[in-house]
Amino acid sequence: MSRRPAQLLIVLLSLALLNACGRSEAPAATADNSQVPAPGPTRAAEIAAPLEKQLANGLRVVVLPRAGSALVAAEFLLLSGSEVDPADRAGLADFTASLLNQGTKSPVGSRSASQLAAAAEALGGPLQAQAGWDATTVGITVTTPKLAAALDLLADVVRHPAFAKDEVERYRAQAIDSLHLSFSDPVELAPLVAARIVHGSAPYGHPRLGTPASMQRITASELRAQHQHYYRPDKAVLVLTGGLEPDTGFALAAQVFGDWNAPAEAPPAPQPKAAAQAAPATITIIDQPDAGQAAVIAVLPLPGRAAEDYYPGLVASNVLGGGYSSRLNSEIRIKRGLSYGASASYGVLRDGGAWMASAQTKNASAAEVVGLIRAEVARLTADTVPAEELSARKASYIGSYARRLETASGIAGLIASRMAQGAPADEITRVIDRVSTVDASQVRSYATQHLQPEALRFVIVGDARQFTDALQKDGQRIEVIPLADLDLDAPSLRRASGKP
Repeated sequence: MSRRPAQLLIVLLSLALLNACGRSEAPAATADNSQVPAPGPTRAAEIAAPLEKQLANGLRVVVLPRAGSALVAAEFLLLSGSEVDPADRAGLADFTASLLNQGTKSPVGSRSASQLAAAAEALGGPLQAQAGWDATTVGITVTTPKLAAALDLLADVVRHPAFAKDEVERYRAQAIDSLHLSFSDPVELAPLVAARIVHGSAPYGHPRLGTPASMQRITASELRAQHQHYYRPDKAVLVLTGGLEPDTGFALAAQVFGDWNAPAEAPPAPQPKAAAQAAPATITIIDQPDAGQAAVIAVLPLPGRAAEDYYPGLVASNVLGGGYSSRLNSEIRIKRGLSYGASASYGVLRDGGAWMASAQTKNASAAEVVGLIRAEVARLTADTVPAEELSARKASYIGSYARRLETASGIAGLIASRMAQGAPADEITRVIDRVSTVDASQVRSYATQHLQPEALRFVIVGDARQFTDALQKDGQRIEVIPLADLDLDAPSLRRASGKP
């Protein structure tokens, strides 16, 4: 036999043997892909506790090194924000913060807005400033070798803003145009109305970014006075996270900010932030006849950040509206297709806050959405959340939180937000454990105490003709305010007679 036929015979015999073996084996089991796999165990977040020191001038410095990181996030945190705006000057704190990087005038020289932008760009990251509730932040993220130069730039804009007339007027014009645009959008307008309803004349009730009327009233001298009264080292924190050693961070902070003396006078006394009494109307409608859709908001006041049941409240809010599979989104979007999304926000601040549930829907569906939100809030107080659902909602929040721990700027933001609320810097290391240990009884207890459906107040911004009758059939107490009569500067929300 030749060599080639012999090789062919061997191949054929091998194939026959494999085929016979295959027929004798039991059929392989197929995977069941009809069920979603159960979530895996929660992974521990590897985050060390921040280190903190206080300079002689009262400035607190918080440093959290991250081994292997090539970036450093620097965040200056002023422990006052839009809550200190005077009653007729809504937006003053944010106006002040927004001009910090629009020009400086220091004893050693001045820099224009374009020069500051160029300096920040040369360092590799934008210099951002804004005022929120309870805090004003100025931050920049750079590579480690550029940290000293970045802190010099940060200190210049924090300590020596110029408030040049042309920059003040330029920003004022831009802000007023932006406010006019946002006030015409139901989705942006509804939360502002809801804040007024739940907080009234208390500081958290006014629009944080101001109104066209209040922005027009603010003067350059008021901006300078705001800076002089509230920008002080003994009411501020510098947060540094990323690729640096603690001793280096503390030394740089002392070098750049150590000669900044605190004013002799005491800081301005905080304003009371108690929530307003319940509004007489269950539903406040802002009638915008040309609105293509309606924005629906449900709102309730919340206790401040120091409350012992903060974490049960956080989990309760996530059960209702935290993520795609939350109850509100499931009922309103997934099951009924009434909105592209429904969610809830747990707006806890230092001295109070508000829980809000929101959805955008067709005008004709607004009344139905109101009923669905009320029903879901009632269900949370009436029934215990099933263990599987509770586990999924906690895992969703933990996953989102853990992602922010992956970057220097994310960690700096988490530290700053908690310190703004009055919590210690090392609170960031306990969040995952605190959320993980919340049980169903705590969620129900929180809901029973703070999320009562009969206490809900609703705001609807849209074409009132298409949903008011349906709401009245349910016996709701309704107040309708035409958009032209709305005044967000007024706790009553109504424009005074003769006021333009």
